[in-house]
Amino acid sequence: MECLVKSLNVGMPGLLQVNGKEVRSAFVKTPSEQPVFLHSLNFEGDGQGNLEVHGGVDKAACAYPYEHYPHWEKELGAVMPAASFGENLTLTGMTEDSVCIGDIWRMGEAVLQVSEPRQPCAKLGARHNRPDLVKKVADTGFTGYYFRVLQEGYVQKGDYAVLEQRPYPGVTVQFVNGAIYKKPERADLERILQCDALASGLRQSFEKKMRNLFPASL
Repeated sequence: MECLVKSLNVGMPGLLQVNGKEVRSAFVKTPSEQPVFLHSLNFEGDGQGNLEVHGGVDKAACAYPYEHYPHWEKELGAVMPAASFGENLTLTGMTEDSVCIGDIWRMGEAVLQVSEPRQPCAKLGARHNRPDLVKKVADTGFTGYYFRVLQEGYVQKGDYAVLEQRPYPGVTVQFVNGAIYKKPERADLERILQCDALASGLRQSFEKKMRNLFPASL
């Protein structure tokens, strides 16, 4: 399957009901039919409601594989429009088992690098009125992932995604998800921590996990 941008989605923060409370969130996004400029921190016209856990250079753009949509439509019994997972980039041909940390992809004028898996939060469940959806996403590994921006530029729906470099083959998003949601082997953590392209926040989390699980190795 060709790797391309199926949909490009942006949205500014608004109010979303989460566990009975209104919170600021930019989870709800709208597809754009026009080219959108990708800056080092986000797409033009896009934002984050909580900058403590979202946004930053390592989370400039969120991606979700289009191939998972049929699974969730069957699971939820509903048609799911573009950006149902709050993603900026709905991509084809780039699932978690085929995309690696550190991959450098060119899309339109922009150059992006895979930095970490996306870890679903309660806003996903709130958006679809299914609190159990967060756990289901984690259990399936259909999480999506984040990019940092190496070169700014315009991106649009229909752009091909071209892999330019793969410095860490085998360290797929799926592999890293396994270390996040399950008890990892020491060798797995060591392999992940060798990836210079890993997002700094997740690196700190894995370093802490290494210290807790394998103190004798330090």
